[in-house]
Amino acid sequence: MLPWIFIVSVIIGMSSGSTASNRTGRLFSLFNVVTFENGQCQSNLASSRPDTLRVGTCLTSNECTSKIGTAAGTCAAGFGVCCVFISMGTTEVSQNCSYVQNPGFPNNYQGLGLRYTVRKCDSSVCSIRLDFEYFWIRGTTDEATCVDLFAVLTSSQIANSLPILCGVNTGYHMYADVGGLGENAATLNFAFASEIAGNTRQWDIKVTQIPCGSNAAPPNGCLQYLTGFMGRIRTFNYDAAAGTHLPNQRYSACIRQERNMCCIRYQVCGVTPGTQGNALVYSLNIVIAMNALVDNNCSNDYIVIPDSSNRCQPGGGNGPLVNRYCGSVFNPRNGELAHAIVCDCTPPFRVDVVTDVSLDPSNAIRSRGFCLEYMQIPC
Repeated sequence: MLPWIFIVSVIIGMSSGSTASNRTGRLFSLFNVVTFENGQCQSNLASSRPDTLRVGTCLTSNECTSKIGTAAGTCAAGFGVCCVFISMGTTEVSQNCSYVQNPGFPNNYQGLGLRYTVRKCDSSVCSIRLDFEYFWIRGTTDEATCVDLFAVLTSSQIANSLPILCGVNTGYHMYADVGGLGENAATLNFAFASEIAGNTRQWDIKVTQIPCGSNAAPPNGCLQYLTGFMGRIRTFNYDAAAGTHLPNQRYSACIRQERNMCCIRYQVCGVTPGTQGNALVYSLNIVIAMNALVDNNCSNDYIVIPDSSNRCQPGGGNGPLVNRYCGSVFNPRNGELAHAIVCDCTPPFRVDVVTDVSLDPSNAIRSRGFCLEYMQIPC
């Protein structure tokens, strides 16, 4: 949240004598100055995600108009307007908390792609956060390679290792480092293999700019940053009906350690620990085996939960500490046939995702990826 203050109201008052004979009474000016911070605000515009409203920036009415925003509700006790910026027809973004949409959204986009340039709204910005309010482009082929592509390119070398995305990624988010120089920028690049009439290609992405050193910024090396006592971590394209996890993924999903919490408990989404569940709920590198695989048995597609075990207490559980997980069963014991709870009591907490270049075409069951529910456990 950028600490910019604006004067929004000036009231000039005049006082004179109460009688006609007192015409030489003093005149004076009384200035009532109202200031407010240009922080985020909740507008009254519906988002493309169900039951949510769009986020705007609290500005004066005149400033919102001059910046070509949409006033959608009030803020700052009614002295400001919640100004929402939606870039549908333009390809350059320079306002904080802007939405980037395909032309004609929510209708389908049928062109060969688009490129958006995100310029800093202030020289103090060092990173951006992308929230995929709606993201649906063509996904993977039978060999698990992307047909359509979405890539984020920045002036910072650190962020140029960001994964390339495709498929269905509504509800996901990612961070990108744009560097500390004022002229640094980021490019959001959609590249499509062909124009296909009627094909589902739609996107609505919220772009939030984050100042250097802000508490809202993730730790170094974290593509995703999750806060709160519980939540979900999914591989990209997990929600596609017949999709696979994406190739060439190397990133970390980090979890902020909340106060008085010492461990993170993970389990497969929607599956009761101790049962096998659907084979497609959790599947990484299942060409090798249809059971749990850990550590040295995982070499192509796997996730890393450093120094994890089967007990949620500092020091680990009954067996050795485990790092890598793959196969079709989520369990810290190699060869097991039922999903289990996995705990990490060694902060900082993160889940590292590693996928190979492509899928072995001889594999009859394609690897979907994973969805893990996490919960923080008190000390």
